[in-house]
Amino acid sequence: MYSPLLSVSHQPSTIRHCSVCLVRDVVSQAIIVTRILYALPTWGCFLSKELSGRIDVYLKRCYRYGFSSKIECIDTLFDTPYVELLSKMLSSGHCLHDI
Repeated sequence: MYSPLLSVSHQPSTIRHCSVCLVRDVVSQAIIVTRILYALPTWGCFLSKELSGRIDVYLKRCYRYGFSSKIECIDTLFDTPYVELLSKMLSSGHCLHDI
């Protein structure tokens, strides 16, 4: 019985498509999101609602056009490092636990 899904001719194009999506995601994370994360601790508290909305629209557009595998949000990007640091500080093995 012949199945087009199991056909050898369809597998390479599917693998190529998946690898292209993965490369797009890695490149967008490496270029766009890391640049935002690099500068966010410095200017993040000075963002107005208008500017954070514009950045959110840009990040959603990256997702819509396939450059990112998930929708990023500027508020989540801003809060995540602080929440992670606080949760690590609360563990007894962390060097900042006594402070």
